[in-house]
Formats: sequence, C-alpha cells, structure tokens
Amino acid sequence: MTDRASKRMLQIMEFYHEQLFKEERMALIDINDAEFRLLFRLSTAPMLSMSTLGDLLLVSKSHVTKLVDALNNAGLVERHANLQDRRVINISITEKGQKKLEFLKNRIQEQIKMLISNLQPSELEKICTSTEIFLGIVSKIR
Repeated sequence: MTDRASKRMLQIMEFYHEQLFKEERMALIDINDAEFRLLFRLSTAPMLSMSTLGDLLLVSKSHVTKLVDALNNAGLVERHANLQDRRVINISITEKGQKKLEFLKNRIQEQIKMLISNLQPSELEKICTSTEIFLGIVSKIR
C-alpha cells in the first residue's frame, strides 16, 4: 500500500509540474518563481534566517542572497540584524510583500480556474472532496 500511495503522490507532483506549474509561471509576470516561493515561505513565518530560507527553498546561500536583494530592492522583504548573533541576518516579508503575494496567488488561482473550467460540476466536486481528504491526510506527515 505504501508503494501505491507513493506512486499516486508522484503522479500528483508530475501533474503539478506539467500543468499547474506552467499556469503559475504564466501568472508571475514581474517576479520569478523562486522569488514567489521565498515570499510564500516568509508569509508562513514571522521571520526566517537566510540559512533557513536556503534550506527550505533548497538553494545555495548565494542564491538566497540574490533573491533577497531583489525582493528587498522592490520593498517586498526586509533584512533584520540578529541581536544574539551578528553573523545571522533575518528576513521578513513587508506589508507590500504580503499584498504582492496575495495578488500573485489570486492570479495563479485565476489561471487554474481557466484550466479546469471545462470540467463537469460533478468532476469539480470530486476534485474538491478528494483534495480536502488528501490535504487532511498529508498534514499528518509534516
């Protein structure tokens, strides 16, 4: 059963990368996908260190620095000195960054709506029900 479940989860990932990620990229006109993911990560935590962001995004420290520089220059994130350790720089999302993230999430949702608009109401209901069940279950493995 573990093998079957892992194969289905892999199929979901493949669908995401083949279909939904393409829609996401079309919605991100003035920000790249790595910057979007960084903003998304910061929206779920009040403040994260550069190292933690790199670990969460699976990118190098130098790449995180470039992402943070770009987002900082756009006013979407802020740098904060760590009072306990001067070597650590913490990053937080600004109010402008939160608004930008919500705007982008809405654009992505609109793209996905267009993608699924030809499905029957019963199929849409099955998507809603099955994804709610799926998310409820996978939240237990975090």
